[in-house]
Amino acid sequence: MIIRLIIYLVLIYFAIKLIRGIFSPLQTKNKEAADETEEMVKDPECGIYIPEKDALVKKIKGERYSFCSDECYKKYKEKVR
Repeated sequence: MIIRLIIYLVLIYFAIKLIRGIFSPLQTKNKEAADETEEMVKDPECGIYIPEKDALVKKIKGERYSFCSDECYKKYKEKVR
């Protein structure tokens, strides 16, 4: 009777490990996809969207602007003057 109970507990343990092993890669894949999602910002000069982490951020007259390049920043700054 006790041996049968131990065998059932061991089988349940391995079944749980197997199920977690099957679904674990799916959770990791979904988490990586969520991490890859980035905030996009629009360059006010040329109008293209760029990832926020790659943007050149400048303050002009107290406002924060994101640019794709130094060239676009200089052009925009000249227009604003």
